Amino acid sequence: MKHNSDLLDSVALLALGSLSAAEATKLAAHVSSCETCRREYAELRETAAIVGYAAELKAGRQAPWDRPH
Repeated sequence: MKHNSDLLDSVALLALGSLSAAEATKLAAHVSSCETCRREYAELRETAAIVGYAAELKAGRQAPWDRPH
């Protein structure tokens, strides 16, 4: 696959869980074999997790690391 803004946008959508199952499966196959897309996906997943935690804190929920086990 050619690495263009459309592909990287799709990687972002994959990281956010916003693709259909069929699209996610197809793109995940590419991501698993492409170092550039794998690195982009990993960075975006980390960012999405941080944003999710911030939203939980703003909503008054405890962060996962502060929850009792």
